Amino acid sequence: MVYGLNRLDRRGRIAFRAIKTLLGWVPGTQLGLRVTQGAAIFSPLLDGPHAVNAASHLFLSCGLRRRLGLEHEGTQVLLAADSSNDRLVLFPVGFLESLVGSLAEAESGDL
Repeated sequence: MVYGLNRLDRRGRIAFRAIKTLLGWVPGTQLGLRVTQGAAIFSPLLDGPHAVNAASHLFLSCGLRRRLGLEHEGTQVLLAADSSNDRLVLFPVGFLESLVGSLAEAESGDL
């Protein structure tokens, strides 16, 4: 598994070298998408609604960006390229902040 912290550009694109190098997804690779527990999971799917563009970027639609809380240019995301399952998981920073916050709350309850 390879991780990368990236920023959403003004057009809703995300660049991540592992898309090409680790996953082997070339421009035109069609992808399916599942959103679960605040994360987006991309995986190859014949006739999928998403695709890797010519620059090996992923484009996130306005609706998907809204759903994930990625409405501003420069918003950070954590990407996890999972080659053993041929998928890319996108975690919005807001999701990670909530996770860290709940860990801190749980830890303070243990004192």
